[in-house]
Amino acid sequence: MPHCPLIVSHRAIAGMQQDQRDALMRDLRIAGVAAPVDAGAVVTGPSIIQLDADVAAPSPSRPTDDEWPQPLAARGVMVELSLCSTGQHDRPSSSRADPRAGRVIRAVSDRARAGGGRLALRPRAGCWMQRIEDAVRLAMRVNRPDVGVCFDLGAWRTTDGRELAMRLQLAGPRLWHVVIDDNADDLRPLTAALDRLGYAGTVGLDADTPEQLRKTVAAWRQAVSRS
Repeated sequence: MPHCPLIVSHRAIAGMQQDQRDALMRDLRIAGVAAPVDAGAVVTGPSIIQLDADVAAPSPSRPTDDEWPQPLAARGVMVELSLCSTGQHDRPSSSRADPRAGRVIRAVSDRARAGGGRLALRPRAGCWMQRIEDAVRLAMRVNRPDVGVCFDLGAWRTTDGRELAMRLQLAGPRLWHVVIDDNADDLRPLTAALDRLGYAGTVGLDADTPEQLRKTVAAWRQAVSRS
């Protein structure tokens, strides 16, 4: 399959000095970092800004400048948006909150593309948007060329762990980012399915320590070489 730029979770390198981080990233050939949104800075390069939003918030379409800076991302940067809900009646994966979610997505998309960035919807297990089909449904609802989806292997495994290839095919060209972790013993079903799709997007490495990061990178590259 094509070369996919690797993006490391900020948690894996958070306790390291800058020169140590740089050396580790060079050694593992990692292209960028995924980190939570920072109101004081705009990230540049092939990196990812992580953002969580509550679709039940009183005014989800109008975040404050302190929370979400304008522009939110620079050219080449992806905003990774996860959507939860504190609403009493918003069950996970329910379409009841779709109109509110659409307003949130448009607001974040506006701020991302103001600087030349784009937005990808990331499902998370236990959140309101917890399956990739939820993310695809919402991306289709807003119907913007700068809004795509992520596939989170851990979330898929936790929610039901079935029909991997079908889920990825459902995302199709909207699939811009894939997240893996160090709990996957065999990534070959994933890499084979991505290869059939011609996937060439980024791959996120969800690790908590440098040791876990090395393990995850090794597992990914071994699976790619065998798919």
